[in-house]
Amino acid sequence: TDVAKTRRDFRDKFGFAEDKLLVSLITSGNFKKRNVDFFIELCGSLSGDDKAKCQFLVLGKDGDYAPFERRARDLGVEIRFM
Repeated sequence: TDVAKTRRDFRDKFGFAEDKLLVSLITSGNFKKRNVDFFIELCGSLSGDDKAKCQFLVLGKDGDYAPFERRARDLGVEIRFM
């Protein structure tokens, strides 16, 4: 397979910019158990310049993303949950 094409297709499909570093946490679910809170804190601890260079993704099935989305916003980080 063409890895570069697969990467481009994924980014296009889900709206991730080519010029940003995509930082992700991929899990089967249970965000509390998988410590998604720590991932959010880690993303929030980046400097402003580093945050601006990145886009963040948490991929996994969990019942309620809202508390995690709120925490990310509180830390000035936009994280897409899918």
